[in-house]
Amino acid sequence: LMLSLLDRMKLDVDKQIVKLSPGEKQKLHFVFAVSFRPDLLVLDEPTAWLDPDSRCAVIDVIVELMADQARAAVISSNSLADLEKLIDHVLVLREGAIRWKGTLDELREAYVRVLLSAAASELGSIEAKWIDQPRRSGALVEGVMPADEAKRVIEVYGRRGVDFKTTPLSFDELYSLLQK
Repeated sequence: LMLSLLDRMKLDVDKQIVKLSPGEKQKLHFVFAVSFRPDLLVLDEPTAWLDPDSRCAVIDVIVELMADQARAAVISSNSLADLEKLIDHVLVLREGAIRWKGTLDELREAYVRVLLSAAASELGSIEAKWIDQPRRSGALVEGVMPADEAKRVIEVYGRRGVDFKTTPLSFDELYSLLQK
């Protein structure tokens, strides 16, 4: 397995470790970590220093290893786009405190972006629990709120002629939201 991983990561087996670039060293560390197919894989920034092709290769290997339901991985990373491809459960920490714990789907369903449109006088009377101060522009109000609050607001104010549009937040936006 190790030789196939070295080949897959495009590492030259004849090159001395001291002559490897930071990205090559990162790939070598990754190969060492996964080559014995551990039941629990703990990775800190596994795609740091890597070019896009190498990042994809690392992600593919992790996905393949985790396909065996008897294995688990704990991954710490600031590369949210990479994490989103790998994870099913999320633990977001801020200053040592847990800000979110649950599945990625639960996180995506917990908050929505809401766009309200109506007469300016009607929009001024809307009471809602926004996450941040919403942006107002004439007959439009846009902001983020908990999904259950959005349902309540739509139910109450929809009867008054307020139009609503909700859209999901990206993983980056959700993470930023939880860091506030």
